[in-house]
Amino acid sequence: MIWALIACSPSLSDKGSADSASPPELDDTALPTETRDAIAVAFESPADGDTFWEAQAPYLVVRVASEGHDDLTALHLAWTGAAASYDDAPTELDAKGTASFLLPDLAVGPHTAGLEVSDGSGRRGSDDVSFEVLERDVDGDGHVDDNFGGDDCDDDDPKVYAGAEELCDGVDNDCDKEIDEGC
Repeated sequence: MIWALIACSPSLSDKGSADSASPPELDDTALPTETRDAIAVAFESPADGDTFWEAQAPYLVVRVASEGHDDLTALHLAWTGAAASYDDAPTELDAKGTASFLLPDLAVGPHTAGLEVSDGSGRRGSDDVSFEVLERDVDGDGHVDDNFGGDDCDDDDPKVYAGAEELCDGVDNDCDKEIDEGC
């Protein structure tokens, strides 16, 4: 590390004097490898492309690894995207390099959450994840899509749900896996 300090110190030959306003350019290749390496950041949950239904809060879990940092809790965290405006987002990692929290009250639609991690020496790392919040009852018939544990086998059609009147229309209106029974 002394090597980096010497490389950063202005000399009398740099720009004329030791009290020059700007330091000399630092050749990044002269720094030890662990100083140049980025901080590794990875979301463990949710996975890219995951879907959640409204009122189901995604649980964000991110893990950070960084050689040369014995105390990962000293790294600076900056949340981006959907996580940026959440007041209870963690501001530091735990001793294992993990940060996690629920992200409630997201609007229906696509979202991205990200984390940028930095230390005081300019090393950085980041990752983000994209996911979508889906409406539980798209067709507004009062029945939740069966993909979300409900009884609506076609959430694009308000005339189709468990217990609906079977119509003679070539569709399984009552979700009993039979089409037009009794017609």
